[in-house]
Amino acid sequence: EMFETDRQLPLDEYLLGTIPETSMLRDCNVWGNYSKDYRPIVELAKSLGMPVIAANAPSRYVSIVNNLGQEVLEKLPEKSLELLPPLPIKTPSAALYYKFSTYMRATQMENGASVNGENGTCPAQDVLNDSNPALNRMVMAQSLWDATMAWKLVEALRKAEHPKVLHLCGRFHVEHGLGIPEHLDAYLRRFHCDLNLGIMSEDGDAFRAIAKTAVFIPVEFAQNGKPLNIDLEDPLLARAADWVILTNPAATNAQ
Repeated sequence: EMFETDRQLPLDEYLLGTIPETSMLRDCNVWGNYSKDYRPIVELAKSLGMPVIAANAPSRYVSIVNNLGQEVLEKLPEKSLELLPPLPIKTPSAALYYKFSTYMRATQMENGASVNGENGTCPAQDVLNDSNPALNRMVMAQSLWDATMAWKLVEALRKAEHPKVLHLCGRFHVEHGLGIPEHLDAYLRRFHCDLNLGIMSEDGDAFRAIAKTAVFIPVEFAQNGKPLNIDLEDPLLARAADWVILTNPAATNAQ
């Protein structure tokens, strides 16, 4: 997720040892947490000669969709379109709309942020409402991220000698089978029919035939070892992914 598709070239050059890490970090515009959270796995891949895929949509195109809608992407030069999935991207599901709007409402209440709709209201108040274009564009921008990462995964599966890919991203992109899994399912059905996916009668069947998801959730623990800020009996927690892994941010590496 951290590497955008237009940064693949400097990333490849670094993995091949032709440019120094400082050049790669500058040209790839890495996030502030790169050294702690991403560098170890990039360096492991480099030492093993494994590819690293720049999978995320360039932020400038996400901004276009957020401000003007995805139709404007069709006007991009052909070279620019090579950095994106096939257009138009799939319309976000009602479940993703609801999840995104709920998140936006919670964020606004927590931080006092102003995310205004057409009449100065929070766009999250009118889910799936044609009179709320601001929210529609925001969800479509989120979907451009998801669709681009899903498309790069399909490309990687097609090209790989041993088709196995580990994708790292924020849990919002995969939780409860929404986001990337939805787009990947559609792309597998449409472009990757050579895989033995079996009978695909329902949405999500193609994704579930070849993929597993895991989410890591930071949890505060009491002295008796019980979590403080999460309900382990919550049925939504169990359905968040194939594996739900609770981590203790206060633990040392040794722990």
